[in-house]
Amino acid sequence: MNLTAKIQSYAGQNEILLGRNLFELLHCELQEYCEKVDLGKTWTMKNPLDESIYEVYRFRGKWICKCWDR
Repeated sequence: MNLTAKIQSYAGQNEILLGRNLFELLHCELQEYCEKVDLGKTWTMKNPLDESIYEVYRFRGKWICKCWDR
């Protein structure tokens, strides 16, 4: 199973979870809306770069969709 699918399997309803690599790509203003998640002892996925436990973040922000007439 790939890492993204494994992370998403831990997400609750209407919840967005991000892996460390995606979190680092976010603008610093969006990173402020994220919090590190402790998935407990069941989370054993390793970071492919250094073999540490791969960090997961929860996005807590609310998306605002602006619609306009065209």
